[in-house]
Amino acid sequence: MKRSFSLILVALIGALLATDVGLLMKHYQTPEAFALLEKVSSIHYLLLHKVGYLFASIKTLFSALLLIMWMRVLVYPAKAIALMYATTAYAVMWLLIGALILTGVVGVLQYSAGMPVNVVDLSLLVPTMPLRIRSWYMLMMVGIPSLLLVLPMLHNRSFASVDV
Repeated sequence: MKRSFSLILVALIGALLATDVGLLMKHYQTPEAFALLEKVSSIHYLLLHKVGYLFASIKTLFSALLLIMWMRVLVYPAKAIALMYATTAYAVMWLLIGALILTGVVGVLQYSAGMPVNVVDLSLLVPTMPLRIRSWYMLMMVGIPSLLLVLPMLHNRSFASVDV
């Protein structure tokens, strides 16, 4: 029981690290892929295009460090309060990145349709995206950060009955 939550976290963070490496490769292969975000907003343009490679590198490094720390907890089970806070910061980062990506997609769709760009108006997503893709975005924005918030707490709670 003590290793099950950390095993789930290692698998989840490992999958997220794989997506981060994929994002790094995309930025390296096509650095101009996010140039259209200049028409959406300056924040989207700055974070995803101008410093996109650096942003993705920092995100990948944070994922790798967190994965290594949770792998250590997997091998040597112990209460990990500081690691829980680091994972909470990682979950908040994923929530903010998900919101940034979703609003960027909405802005690009509005710009492509010739509409005025309003990144908080998500009404264009319903008719243009299939339910499967919208569900994937919601999983990325809500499901993954929720798991990253709950699993470290459950891991630490499993040590409550053990005298340390």
